[in-house]
Amino acid sequence: MLAGQRRRSLARDSGPNQLAVERRFGYGLRAMGIANAQNLVRGVPVLPRPYGIRVSLRPGDPFAKLLGSDWQKTHWYFTAAERDQKLEDMARKHEYSRIGDQPALVFEKVENLSESRSFA
Repeated sequence: MLAGQRRRSLARDSGPNQLAVERRFGYGLRAMGIANAQNLVRGVPVLPRPYGIRVSLRPGDPFAKLLGSDWQKTHWYFTAAERDQKLEDMARKHEYSRIGDQPALVFEKVENLSESRSFA
């Protein structure tokens, strides 16, 4: 590009330049409509997920300096069986762990009683 020249957006071009763009790239720069109305975003029904796994750090874990000593994350599931399977997977010894490594996280089963009683 030469000094003093400015780049022009293809979207701003019109007239003969626009026609050249359409011929070169095989399409016009027009707004696209909705092809399938059923693909519009719609609300997903919220089902109760009363069974959970609370993940927290061990006391004295050095990672607590970054996250805070009260850090925790709770994962919720639809069934107790699904929760138990995920808990087993989370708590397993990782295949890349070194000999003598100990899990740094504490896993605890939790249940939202108000949802689980109405769900059953």
